[in-house]
Amino acid sequence: TQHLLELRSFFPNLPTLEDGGVVAARKRALEAVVRELSRLTEVFSQEERDSQRSATLEEGIGQGNVRLELLDAEIAQMAPANESLAQTLAQMVPFVQENDCPVCGRDYGEVSQVPLRAMLSEKISHLVESAARLQALVNDKSTTSTAIKTAERELQELIARRLPASQLDDLKVKTARLNELNA
Repeated sequence: TQHLLELRSFFPNLPTLEDGGVVAARKRALEAVVRELSRLTEVFSQEERDSQRSATLEEGIGQGNVRLELLDAEIAQMAPANESLAQTLAQMVPFVQENDCPVCGRDYGEVSQVPLRAMLSEKISHLVESAARLQALVNDKSTTSTAIKTAERELQELIARRLPASQLDDLKVKTARLNELNA
């Protein structure tokens, strides 16, 4: 009877002993305890899952930020005008007939044994590859930034959903007491 009275402090809607007798009150109290313990078990499980997911997200955000720094450094090292220069040099190729430079008129053979036309083709190819690499880096940076923002939003949602430590402690005390009463 004393335990039934204590359970009414947890579950005010429990019937009184006068409503249906001790057996009915005990049965309803036991059902309420089992339901509440099940709910609290799910609350603690969700808290644990959220805690683990938060840790995973924080780690991923940290790794993503390091990746962004590396991408920024690599992008800064690459000349952004590579594509334009490649196009300009490609427009010059038809004007290179011999080994004479169409800009300054000098014989390129004085500077290199590689023919001027071959050197221009190699330089254009290198610049086009650099431009493609730069574009890939920019795309990678955009994808990484988006992933970080998504992870940060999810982390904020998890943080907002998590119970304060004091409330979690109160629920642990309640769970312990309900387990005692259930026994």
